[in-house]
Amino acid sequence: GNVVTISSGAFLAPGASPGTLLINGDLALANGSTFDAEVQTSGSPTGDLVNVNGNLDIVSGALLDLGLFNTDATLANGSKFSLLSYSGSWNTGTFTGYGDDSSFVLGLNQFLINYNDTSGGVNGGTYSNYVTLTVVPEPRAALLGTLGLLALLRRRRPQAAR
Repeated sequence: GNVVTISSGAFLAPGASPGTLLINGDLALANGSTFDAEVQTSGSPTGDLVNVNGNLDIVSGALLDLGLFNTDATLANGSKFSLLSYSGSWNTGTFTGYGDDSSFVLGLNQFLINYNDTSGGVNGGTYSNYVTLTVVPEPRAALLGTLGLLALLRRRRPQAAR
């Protein structure tokens, strides 16, 4: 039974830029609460992490304030950060503006957020369920790559001489 509730107007910030926080029980993020997290894309990539030894409850209206720590750098596609690790269930709630499996731009990278990932990112996590950020190709880059591939496939092979 322990429940840590972040109330409306309150902030949850793992600290020490980036830092790790352990919650020994359930975590409830109320409407109007803010999870303040930083990721470091330069040098040795890492990020803030909250390990929740219990259930994760994100109420509609909870906010996610993501920021960059140190200098921004472009990461390889597939690079992943753990924001939260939890041992119990997730109530399917999402942070305002960050739907499950939606993408967004932060600095020089485009990320996909996943609330029920089963593998952690470069900064780990203690439990078996994760809220993660994964670098994905920017839509324009993916479109250009697809167009280039189609152009290659369209090229005709020279016909054999008769």
